[in-house]
Amino acid sequence: MPKVIAAPWWLWQHFEQPPGNALIKFAFSGDYGFGHEQQGVLSAVYDVYSKLTFSSWLNLKLHALRVLVSGTGSTCGIQEIAPITSLYGELRAQDFFYFGPSLRFLAVGFLPLLMLRKRAMDGSSASRLHIARIMVGTGLLSIGLYALFGFHCFINHAQSYQAILEVMAGLILVLQDANRWYFNLCLKLSVLYGVVIWVLDPIASATYIYLAAATCLCLVAVWLYYLYFVRFREAASTCPETLPHDDR
Repeated sequence: MPKVIAAPWWLWQHFEQPPGNALIKFAFSGDYGFGHEQQGVLSAVYDVYSKLTFSSWLNLKLHALRVLVSGTGSTCGIQEIAPITSLYGELRAQDFFYFGPSLRFLAVGFLPLLMLRKRAMDGSSASRLHIARIMVGTGLLSIGLYALFGFHCFINHAQSYQAILEVMAGLILVLQDANRWYFNLCLKLSVLYGVVIWVLDPIASATYIYLAAATCLCLVAVWLYYLYFVRFREAASTCPETLPHDDR
């Protein structure tokens, strides 16, 4: 099975774009290797870093931090999207490209993530807090490692999507389990933001809508809503301690 999964990548490397390491070269050396395709990744990295001073390297890392946190100072990937003509379009572009801005209201979850004490929580809540901290910690570690070793482009495309989703899932978990109305409000605002910016506005401004794809997405959303708000709540009602309580 692993060979079957890897077969398309192997075929692409050997027949479409040999030797198939252009993206890795670009990630760690800022050079796709066009014109010298046979150069290895380590050789390309050595060539670039041998020309850098410590000050240049430090400025590069500060630039990476700025892009990741604030989403400013980078034009990498902008050519991949259509011209931005509205505020909603600008917000979608920021979500699409930059890690920090894409968190939006979920970023508030860092407060309970750091401030909550497991000793003051019951067993199940403390366990979920522990899981949330592991998820956010490992996700940030992956993103931080790329910021440290990556060379040029620090947008979401260059990150591990799994790491980004892991951070978001951990923040959602801790916000839901923090048992405060204002943290629950952040979750609701996050959902509202997603519905307006990523669903309603694109539909309203679209010149053509693929009904089959839109219908499938709506069905998946309804199914997930049903699983959580109906099935999960019904199952948890037989064991109330598994549900987060709103301690106002």
